[in-house]
Amino acid sequence: MTPKDRKKRDKMSVKTEEVPKITFELDSSETEDELKEAKMKEESVEVEEKTTRADEKIRKNAEGIMKNNDVIGYILRNSATANIDLKDPSKIIDYAVLSSLTLEAGDKISEIFDLGSVKHVLIKGEESKLISFSIEDNKVTAFMKKGADHKRIFRDFQG
Repeated sequence: MTPKDRKKRDKMSVKTEEVPKITFELDSSETEDELKEAKMKEESVEVEEKTTRADEKIRKNAEGIMKNNDVIGYILRNSATANIDLKDPSKIIDYAVLSSLTLEAGDKISEIFDLGSVKHVLIKGEESKLISFSIEDNKVTAFMKKGADHKRIFRDFQG
């Protein structure tokens, strides 16, 4: 090895210091990973219980709304799930895109014109209309015939 190579090697070597050893003592036969997993499950169960109760109420309200002949369908989604109930399931993608764009447009318009929080977004067409809104972490879009009472449907979803 030439002196030049040694110099290069010395520059590349890293001096290490002794790191104190950390030990974990477990009172049971569970491993550290099992304890972490149990703690995470415990935390997620608390969140799921709160979310599930609210979600169940909204889903129950949605099922009742579908009994209305003027309602074409609804999309209910949150970060984890989506529930879609449409009388014409062949147009599910069209309705999903429309729902997503409506909520995004409402938020963007509110931001641009500094309108504050959006209560709901209502879009009326020649034969039908939709109302989009949020309930807690859930985003809801209800599709209905033009003559439907969108205010009542909005209140019914709220419970």
